[in-house]
Amino acid sequence: MRMIRLHGLALAPRAVGGVARHLGENLSGRITLTPRVERFLRLLVLSGFLIAAVAFELRSSVVQSRLLSFVSARLTYTVGSGPSPRIVFPRNGPFDVRHGYARIPGFERRLTNQGYRVVEQARFSSALALATRAGLFPPYRERSLAGLRIAGADGGVVYDAGAGSPTFRGFESIPPIVVRSLLYMEDRDLGQGPGPSSNPSIDWARLAKAALLYAGHRLGMPVRLEGGSTLAVQLEKYRHSEGGRTSSPLSKLAQVASASLRVYQHGPDAREARKRIVVDYLNTMPLAAAPGHGEVFGLGTA
Repeated sequence: MRMIRLHGLALAPRAVGGVARHLGENLSGRITLTPRVERFLRLLVLSGFLIAAVAFELRSSVVQSRLLSFVSARLTYTVGSGPSPRIVFPRNGPFDVRHGYARIPGFERRLTNQGYRVVEQARFSSALALATRAGLFPPYRERSLAGLRIAGADGGVVYDAGAGSPTFRGFESIPPIVVRSLLYMEDRDLGQGPGPSSNPSIDWARLAKAALLYAGHRLGMPVRLEGGSTLAVQLEKYRHSEGGRTSSPLSKLAQVASASLRVYQHGPDAREARKRIVVDYLNTMPLAAAPGHGEVFGLGTA
């Protein structure tokens, strides 16, 4: 019989096989997992994948950009002849009141009583009517300037309230130092997101900090309140929220949702929307008021 010598220990092949089987049985018995432990490990692994997926989504907005662009593409309107059977007018947003949009129903009634008639009016899609009734703001390209414009019979302009008002016509016309200063003070992540589809309407770290400080303030803690609004949300707030302020968590939610729908109105890529946010903010931000001049809006009129 052949022998195997291991460090001075002589074993027959049959004995070696028996020892190996014995060690394997003992080892397998030691690592056998109970069903409860197996469920825990599976839950732990699944939680890790979910946390990683959520973290990736919060940073890249890959899923929400496609979902919001799908929804926003259905928030449309068309202009048709006669009075509209489906339209929702704004009520009390500062820009809605200042530009006269909130007073259109009153104007319409008074003019109709004087013998005028509605020739054309916007028809909201079912999705847009539902969204506006729920408190969201319609995602359309808003004018930085608005005012009365009267044209003569020959098409020439007789009066234009917005003529001569200085505004930035595009992102490229803004001095770079102005853009950098604005982003440094108000929204440092807007200039360049982590990806082309990342949502510039939400800064999760900033929003979470503002929520915690607000909760602490409500509990009576001596903390200083901070805003969590990005430039995109600030646009919605001072244009369309009542008094230009955030009155409640529900109001903040409406601002964030409206800003996000506006960002993805033309597709999941948000890079051009980031530029539009900067242009619109610089052209419309409320600054102050002066005697004999009135309110001052936009950096160009300051």
